Formats: sequence, structure tokens, C-alpha cells
Amino acid sequence: MVAAYHHDHVFVPIQDAERAADLLIALASRAKTTMDEEEKKLARDVDASEEDAAAAWDSLAPLHVERVVDHSKPTFTVPFEIDSKQFVIQQDCEGRRRPAFDKDNNTEKDEDLTEFDSKTGAVLWDGAVVVAGVLERASTMAKSDEFRNQLNPRNKVCVELGCGCSALPGLAATALGASRVVLTDMDVIIQSNALQQNLKRNLDEDLVKDISCVSYEWGTEPLPSDMSGAQLILAADCVYDIALVEPLLHSIEMLMNESARRSSDCVALVAFDTSIGRHKAYDLFEAHAKKRFLVELLGHQDGIMRGDLSTDAVRAYVLAKPTYQE
Repeated sequence: MVAAYHHDHVFVPIQDAERAADLLIALASRAKTTMDEEEKKLARDVDASEEDAAAAWDSLAPLHVERVVDHSKPTFTVPFEIDSKQFVIQQDCEGRRRPAFDKDNNTEKDEDLTEFDSKTGAVLWDGAVVVAGVLERASTMAKSDEFRNQLNPRNKVCVELGCGCSALPGLAATALGASRVVLTDMDVIIQSNALQQNLKRNLDEDLVKDISCVSYEWGTEPLPSDMSGAQLILAADCVYDIALVEPLLHSIEMLMNESARRSSDCVALVAFDTSIGRHKAYDLFEAHAKKRFLVELLGHQDGIMRGDLSTDAVRAYVLAKPTYQE
């Protein structure tokens, strides 16, 4: 048989159709072998180390984004200016790439929730770092300063919503002299080894014993008794899903109302990193928050934010209610 090749085409005499078919089968087999080898090579390339995988995940963010926290590392160190204190936060980089729950067993939940694709709270985000820096700055301001009165955690009952495995705002509040700290999140986070390790790594044993860790889903009524008496509510990087904005705000409002019944003042410090790109959720939060609370956007000009622990992408707000509303 005489066969001619031209690029990816094979030309044979029509009378040799049977032999041509055999030739095509052989060529197809060779092509499949080549593709299999390429797929195996690709699989080896994808099977990178944990740090490489975390870095690849982060590369999905816009290339121009400036970040404080490095998600390619298993730990991140947050320096404090007071007494040269520093927090070493362990990140669950592998857990971040797994869902917190599956759709089959959670059909009542909004199918667009991030937790179906990735366990939120597994790593530290910039909003939490900003909140920690704000708490530190507030603790050092003049006693007459409004921000000090509102945001200094010393001798206050502090409740953190969505603490994540890092619980950095709660750690900072504890180190700065809060009278009681309550960390809340989904049960999968509260029971995680990473959270417990971050508490033990960064605080003395006596302080760890004084922290309450409570499983709590935003919007749930009634509030757990451990969350009562809040004077400072902390919520870092909790604004990302549209479906969770209203439950988050409702929990903040319930905590403030419960404190008001005790004749206790209560404000919330809420921060989130807009570089993640959940702009509809951010806009919804701002619109609904302004309907319920007095809202103040913090800025560097207020002297309350540390430049080395913040970026322009992070927005930090103080929420307060002027009067108790039943």
C-alpha cells in the first residue's frame, strides 16, 4: 500500500481501505498514548506541595492586590507594638480547599454559600489583622478619645463572630485585657485543632481557660447564654456571601439589644477585605447596616489604623445604636 502524509491527514488508495483503517487505528493508539503521557505529566505538575497549592489558590485573586497575610505559608506572624508581643497564627491551608459541608446533607442552606466549595475561616485574612491593629491602637489612645472609649477591649466583654481558626481579634482582645472573650463560629471551626493550637500557642494557659468557644450560626435565636453582656462585638472578614449579610447584621443587633437591656453600651467593629471581590455583598452590608446602626468608616486619618497592618482594600466600620429599640 502506498500512503502519503500531509500534516495530520493520511491519503491512501481506495482499494486499500482495510489496510488504511488499520493504519488509522495505529495512529489513534499512538496519539492516545501521547495524550496519556501528557495527562500524567500534568497531574504530576498539579500535585504540588501544600504551600504551592495555597499559592496557586491565591493566584485567582487580581494580580494587583496588595496583601498583608501570605497564604502560601503555614503560619503568619502578626507583630504588636505593645511589649513587643507577637501572634503566630497557624493557617489550615489544606482545609481551605475543602468544603465545610456538602449540599446533600444541607439542602436547607443557600446553594451559593461559599462553605459548599471552601471551608471559610481556615486561613487568616487581612480584615482580621486590621481589627487586631485597631484594638491595639485604641488601647493606647488618650482616655478622652472616642475611639478609645469604644474600641479599647480592656475590662470589656468581647464577642467575636466568625472567629475562624485564627481567632486573631479575640486573641488580641484577650492579650489587651478584656474581662471576658467569647469566640463563635460554625461547629467545624470551633472543634478544629487549628483553633485550639492558635489559642495555646499565643496565650498563657490561664488566659486560654477564660476564653469561651461557642458554636453559633448567625441569625439564630435565642442567643447562647455565653454571648450575653457583650460590650464590644468583633467581626472580621465575615462579609462575603449575600445570603449571610442579613443574618450577620441580625446577630449584631441582637447582641446590642441584649446589652442595652442590661444598661450596657455596646459597639461592633466590622472589617473585611474588598480585594476578594464580593462587591454585591459589601454593598448590601453597607446599605442594610446604615438602616439599623450609626455607621462610621475608619481611616488612617483617624490614627486608629496601623499602616503596616492594613491595606487600602480593607474597610473597617464601627457600628452603634443610639438608643435601645425593642
